[in-house]
Amino acid sequence: MKSLKQFNTFNLDVKCKELLFLATEDDYARFQKISTNKILIGGGSDILLTEDYHGIVGITQNKGIEIDENSSHYIVTALAGTRWHELVTTMVNKGIGGSENLALIPGTCGAAPVQNIGAYGLEFNQLCDHINVIDKEGNNISISNEQCDFGYRTSNFKTKWKNNYIITSVSLKLSKSWQPLLDYAPLFSLKNKKNLTPKEVYDEVIRARKNKLPDPAVLGNAGSFFKNPIVSAEFFNKLFKQYPNIPFYKQDNERYKIPAGWLIDQCGLKGFCIGDAKVYEKQALVIVNKGQATPLDIVNLAKYIISSVKVKFEIDLEPEIRIYGSNGEISLGQL
Repeated sequence: MKSLKQFNTFNLDVKCKELLFLATEDDYARFQKISTNKILIGGGSDILLTEDYHGIVGITQNKGIEIDENSSHYIVTALAGTRWHELVTTMVNKGIGGSENLALIPGTCGAAPVQNIGAYGLEFNQLCDHINVIDKEGNNISISNEQCDFGYRTSNFKTKWKNNYIITSVSLKLSKSWQPLLDYAPLFSLKNKKNLTPKEVYDEVIRARKNKLPDPAVLGNAGSFFKNPIVSAEFFNKLFKQYPNIPFYKQDNERYKIPAGWLIDQCGLKGFCIGDAKVYEKQALVIVNKGQATPLDIVNLAKYIISSVKVKFEIDLEPEIRIYGSNGEISLGQL
């Protein structure tokens, strides 16, 4: 059995039957044709491994960034194993705007489309041009943005295409007519700044994330554990009467997104522990490993949070991260 401790940001010492490192398209093609249980891991920053895995784990390691351009846009292609933050940093340093709101998000570029990563009013799908994949027969295919059916922290890669494709690279399309996105509170201070640059937005995003999110190298975590729930206007209006200070983000379809961190905080759970798993004091949306947490500690804490929010607000929180058992992906309810 091979340890996966260094390949998951919760720093849990779970093991797998076999570990493979994938650095070329041939490696990916061979991995795709493996018929036994298998998991592909990028940065390991959006997963919870709940027990030893009775299968093969592939670690994404192909890296590289290419930048092309036309009169109106930059087309930026990153190999799947490239760290997402490295891609954002590279573009910002070259004066290319558009991705800066997604700075400091952990993980790899290959994982970004699966979860449709997002932060501070921007999501991956707003940048995506196309995605290159390898199918089950080992063929290289280009998939358009529209085909992915991106949604809030989801895509076809997470649902109906699960296990059908392996992402080898992502290509972004960034307009040369850059406009900053400053609609989230941590960025409000930049609204009246003249001659604002992508680098200034990038720096502010990094400051904001460092202020409220723990470094996985210091405290094991997988970032936001839960999705922000989206509720109907009718339900929101009822909630607003009871909690007039509730923060919210109105959606395009007469629905409202409520910060899960606020809901958890209102349950008095910041700093709450089960075993060595803890609700992070600065951001209740994050569960951290204080050092010796077991997978069961984290599972039990997540379930307790879900139960507490359900009792107080009648809202069902859903995990944002992907959860794996001994034979593959599972739901929290299966544990």
